[in-house]
Amino acid sequence: MAKQRQTTKKKKTTAKPKTTRSRKKTVKVTKPDKNQILEYKDWKATDRCYTVFTGESKASLCDIIHFHPDDLIAPSVSLNEVSTGKYRVAPVAVISETANGAKELRPRLVDILSKHKKKQKLLQKQKQKLLQKEQMLQKETEAKSKSEQQGDP
Repeated sequence: MAKQRQTTKKKKTTAKPKTTRSRKKTVKVTKPDKNQILEYKDWKATDRCYTVFTGESKASLCDIIHFHPDDLIAPSVSLNEVSTGKYRVAPVAVISETANGAKELRPRLVDILSKHKKKQKLLQKQKQKLLQKEQMLQKETEAKSKSEQQGDP
């Protein structure tokens, strides 16, 4: 004879009585307004453009988000790369309406970056010279103060 399976049901535990809770107050968070520049030269936000980013050789199709005309390196633009969805930034001088135009502008990007590096090196050297002058002045003032202290009875 075949044995029949017996299923055992677990007894349900008694549910805890629901307690009334007060609702949490929702706090509206206000974000500060960003003063984004949406137009610069002949370009506008939401325009499509091509650019060749640093370290790449192919032109990428991008959507313009907004502009940074006061950028330290060069006036720049925030882009959203269409194929990958990446958020990237590029100088305005190297964006073009066509992929071939963007490839032709690639040397301009190299020039912009090399000028920026030279400028940074000059600033670094100037800072070092100022620090050396300050150190020399401190040593001189310390030497004078020591000689005055030793000279006084």
